[in-house]
Amino acid sequence: MNRYFCVLYASVMLSGVLEAGPVKVFVLAGQSNMQGHGEMFPATTQGTLSHTIANDPTGKYRFASDGRGGFATFDDVWIHYEQSAASLIRSDLRVGAGANDRLIGPEYGFGATVGQAISDQVFIIKTAWGGKSLAVDFRPPSSSGATGFYYNEILRVVNEGIRDIGKNFPEYAGQGVEIVGFGWHQGWNDRVVESFNDEYEANMVNFIKDIRRDLGTPDLPFVLATTGMSGWAETHPRALSLMNAQLNVPNRAEFQGNVFTVEARGFFRGPEISPRGANQAFHWCGNAKTYLDIGIGMGEAMLDLLGDQSEEVYVTGLTLASATNAITQAGHQVGEISRVSSTTVPVDRIISQSSTTGTINLVVSSGPPVSVANVKLETLELKGISNLRWTRVTLDQTYRSLVVVATPIVRNVGGTPPVVTRLKQVRGNRFDIKLDRLDKLSGEVRVDVSIVAAEVGKYTVAEHGVKMEVVRFPLTPTANNQSWVSVSRAYQNSYQNPVIVGQVLSYQNVDWSVFWSSSNVRSNPANSGSLAVGKHIGEDPNRVRKHEGVGYIVIEAGTGSIAGQRYVAGVGADSVRGGANSSTPYRYSLAGGLGVPSAAALSLAGVDGTDGGWPVLSGTSAFGMNSIGMHILEDELRDAERSHTNEQVAYIVFD
Repeated sequence: MNRYFCVLYASVMLSGVLEAGPVKVFVLAGQSNMQGHGEMFPATTQGTLSHTIANDPTGKYRFASDGRGGFATFDDVWIHYEQSAASLIRSDLRVGAGANDRLIGPEYGFGATVGQAISDQVFIIKTAWGGKSLAVDFRPPSSSGATGFYYNEILRVVNEGIRDIGKNFPEYAGQGVEIVGFGWHQGWNDRVVESFNDEYEANMVNFIKDIRRDLGTPDLPFVLATTGMSGWAETHPRALSLMNAQLNVPNRAEFQGNVFTVEARGFFRGPEISPRGANQAFHWCGNAKTYLDIGIGMGEAMLDLLGDQSEEVYVTGLTLASATNAITQAGHQVGEISRVSSTTVPVDRIISQSSTTGTINLVVSSGPPVSVANVKLETLELKGISNLRWTRVTLDQTYRSLVVVATPIVRNVGGTPPVVTRLKQVRGNRFDIKLDRLDKLSGEVRVDVSIVAAEVGKYTVAEHGVKMEVVRFPLTPTANNQSWVSVSRAYQNSYQNPVIVGQVLSYQNVDWSVFWSSSNVRSNPANSGSLAVGKHIGEDPNRVRKHEGVGYIVIEAGTGSIAGQRYVAGVGADSVRGGANSSTPYRYSLAGGLGVPSAAALSLAGVDGTDGGWPVLSGTSAFGMNSIGMHILEDELRDAERSHTNEQVAYIVFD
């Protein structure tokens, strides 16, 4: 399978050779719709797998074709599934792993989605049995009454699948196993019994907590898909109540950022365009396209919960000096700390050290090679991005490793609350974007957003006509108005006047953070000998954040052309202030003959204001003749004042 980028863990040894990390285990559980009733044939019937592949103008389901008239098999995804008493599937992921060998379930789209994104071997353990309820058959131990037989069966199958992995999959190289996600699609048998339906949410909460405890994975990402088998036309009170319970589960405080419910009602396709009749609506009318969509949706949600670790590589078993040398030789950079269990070596370089052997583990960015073949970059303006929903953006090009800088265009600073852009699923040729509104209110806000997208890599004037680097790496420390922490970074090129713009690229935290950069002095812009980058949360009283994926672009100040687009880059005067200071935008003049610019990326260049802030394009003429207008925004989570001291802003502006 082609992969656009690497995620999760690999190992860099002294030779610089990448070795396999632990096999990543996903458990898929539920009743008959997790078993799967998606019909594969005939090709002349709408909704079968063969018909779906043959009639796919968007290419969404192209992954399911082997290119020779058959169905794809994925050797980077293994599956273990007790399909029946007489049939145990232990193979590469393939079709026929549904309720019988002529059907598919969510596992096929799910496995293809996570397998493409994860560099290590993926192992799906499927545990599904038809006609089972959460109230009785899967009943978790923490709910009153007897623990369900099939709750214990899930544990048995998972433990046996992991125990026998080396015997069942000869390709397994003893690299370890890590349970990283749990998927759940079930509900019909609970929605037909009112008492079962009434306790569904409580049982689901207990199930998640208990399964995490019993699998020894306290923060295991958990994805549900709603039991939406009649689509949006469903009106039965119990069906609606049960789906509401499924949608409510992730809203609990303890499940924020680690549980997600995929709304599956939109995937329903009626009997007129499906292989089975209306009496099989409870099996999604046998529609394979629906089962593909459920699996893809669950897979994408799972990758979101896992977080953007696309640039992380574990380095193990080496001394600090040897490991650093190996990383450099392999074309990587020592990156940001993930966790620390030792104080005996510098904490900005290690994540753990063995107390008995003295060996260390580092986390590094699987950064770009020394250079890339060509510059891949594009710009666009998005209209009306909302704080209430995600918008999927598809780019013209596909990227091996993608960085996107998304700058709000606030036409009326005085009449618009403070907003920041949030991104997720930034990979390949797409990303999802929304706004966060930072004034304690929840009404809808819409603003336009200027986008600059670029391929990770090192670019030189001799090879590419521009001196630039595009970097993506995981970042843990989070600054706030009382603690301006950042991380020192090394340049890949040498710069006289570097310009740095960046973005938080992942959604590991429901709560916001925003990119900033400086020199080793936080109030000064980065310079030729010093670069520090970070993410901050201003005055937000809630200061708890996990790591996020961060991306940034470094470019030499001046003018030129990138991928056919003219640009001007620079760090402006220390003169940009807040909306309360002036309703008129603060303007930077652009020398370089762009005329009226069409796109820009902005970031703070140093932080003067102790309350924190971030730059936005502003005014009805944010893009003016040879100029751009801007303001500094602050959050209003501690107070509502919007004045701000003078700041410098780094910018890259395109025609």
